[in-house]
Amino acid sequence: TTAQGAIYAKGGAQGGDGGRIETSGHTLITQGVTGSASAPKGMAGEWLFDPGTIEVRSDGGALGSSSLSASSDTWITDTSIESFLNNGTSVTLAANEHLVVHTDINKTAGGDVTLTLKANGRISTGNIYSTAGKLNVVVWVEADGGGSYGASLVNISTNGGHVWVGGGAGTRVWNGL
Repeated sequence: TTAQGAIYAKGGAQGGDGGRIETSGHTLITQGVTGSASAPKGMAGEWLFDPGTIEVRSDGGALGSSSLSASSDTWITDTSIESFLNNGTSVTLAANEHLVVHTDINKTAGGDVTLTLKANGRISTGNIYSTAGKLNVVVWVEADGGGSYGASLVNISTNGGHVWVGGGAGTRVWNGL
């Protein structure tokens, strides 16, 4: 699936909540997509990305040097995620397999939003923090099938937001430092 251009599902200027944008497919190509599910007078909407595997990389990160495999199904830049969060859109990255965040995610503007990281395999992150508005962080590993699935988290600073980490019966969480 290729998502390009600008996609909006915003609440109105006088009221209303933000909408929901879903970008689905086994492999996603999202470079260049912009948009918002924000709500100036209501609750933030959500942008969902749900491919096979996801890698979050810095702009210019080379494909093919993944710690997951020779190449990942989908890679999304950290600046894209930060832009969505900063403009008032909650972001959900839901991988059917593994999710690796190779870089930090820094929310530096805007109101309260949620970053959800969900995978049916392994989740590994860089630092996640907010210096403007609350950033709620949800980390969910669906690991009921056993194996070495879990979440490796480094530092999370939410600026007053909530952190929730959990998952299936086989989930393990460890500090990635």
